[in-house]
Amino acid sequence: MEKVQKLALILTCFLCTMTFNVQAYEGLRVRTLLDDGTVEHSFNMNGLQITSCDTDVEYSNPNPILEFNCEGETFSFKLNNSAPNTEIASQFKQNLSDWTCSGLGDCPTRGPNELSFYVMFTLEFLVEGTAYTIENFRFGEGPGIGDEPKDQMYWVASTACNTSNDAFQCDLVSAEGLALQISKTDSSDAMVADTVRTR
Repeated sequence: MEKVQKLALILTCFLCTMTFNVQAYEGLRVRTLLDDGTVEHSFNMNGLQITSCDTDVEYSNPNPILEFNCEGETFSFKLNNSAPNTEIASQFKQNLSDWTCSGLGDCPTRGPNELSFYVMFTLEFLVEGTAYTIENFRFGEGPGIGDEPKDQMYWVASTACNTSNDAFQCDLVSAEGLALQISKTDSSDAMVADTVRTR
């Protein structure tokens, strides 16, 4: 009887996790140095139900990403452990006027000065069962206010996104005034994504 109760409890917890997608970012580690010398980054976009991130993918050069995945609300990256540089930051900012970041400290208005990597791709996701796409969606990581992994700055941008009324918004359906709003949190390992009406 005790084994049956334990199994039921485990199954219940598993179903809860699947339903609310807690597992994707519970105990999230921002930056992990692996045994083979590579670095794995995991980053959560709380509220964004990603369906695809493997179209029109472009990696930073130098230091291209070795593995890039997205699942649920989380992006994960694996790459060689290398120092950030200005060249990658310039690639990230090309043709952009705005960006946002998550980290401990304020986002520099000039954007990232150095990045250790960036990736650009077409982001596809669901909002209340409806599919949306943002092209040239960019994600990068660079130094923040300290030397610890928690101090790193994570940057998000797209040519379809801009800062409006202190909020970072990406147009989804311009005719309807529907936008994806991305907000910084107090945590260095997450952002919050939500849909808003801009008019």
